[in-house]
Amino acid sequence: MLVDIKITVSDILRKISKLTNEVAELRSAFHQQKTELTAVKTTLAKMTKQQGDLETELVASRKTLANKRKESRNSMIFKTIWNNIQE
Repeated sequence: MLVDIKITVSDILRKISKLTNEVAELRSAFHQQKTELTAVKTTLAKMTKQQGDLETELVASRKTLANKRKESRNSMIFKTIWNNIQE
C-alpha cells in the first residue's frame, strides 16, 4: 500500500515538474509575443500618422495645383482679351 502511494506521489511530482517547465516556456513565449506586438503597434501608430501627414500634404498639393491651373487659365484669358483689344 505504501509502495503504491510512493509511486503515485512520485508520478505526481514528475508531472508537476514537467508542467512547471511547460508553464515557464509558455511565459517566455508569451513575453516575447507581447514584446513583438508592442513593436508592431508602435510601427502601426507611426505609419498611421505618416499616412495622415501625407494625406494632408496631398490635399494641400491638390489645392495648390488647382490654384495654379486657375491662374494659368485666367492669364490665358487675359492675354486673349488683351490681344483682341490690341488688334
